[in-house]
Amino acid sequence: MFGLSSKSDYGILAIFELALNYNKSHIQIKDIAERQNIPQHYLEQLLLQLKKADFVKSFRGTFGGYALIKNPSKIKIIDILNIFEGQIELINNKKNILFFFWNRKKDEINKIFNTTFEELIIEYQKHNNNYMYNI
Repeated sequence: MFGLSSKSDYGILAIFELALNYNKSHIQIKDIAERQNIPQHYLEQLLLQLKKADFVKSFRGTFGGYALIKNPSKIKIIDILNIFEGQIELINNKKNILFFFWNRKKDEINKIFNTTFEELIIEYQKHNNNYMYNI
């Protein structure tokens, strides 16, 4: 099974949380960590990398925090993966037995990696609306 490193997984979750609050206000690190179940110290390191890559900006002070610089419709999952994993490429070795499988699935995988955070938010909201109950 394909898996992400904890850096990429937590980085995507952090951007997702910030995307949910895009154009509202900045969010404190402790709130992001709590809402997305990310160790706070680790999150601080990830947010610094995201800041260096010009995806987030920081606000100083007691009530400081982080906010997205870019619109969630302009940020793709692959953008975040490239920060934490480096340039991602599918196996392109024709000698590899899995080459034909990966080559057939490349478009599907690229579609997933090219999903924007705006699209993720829409999916998240659809999913959550399915579980709302009125009593």
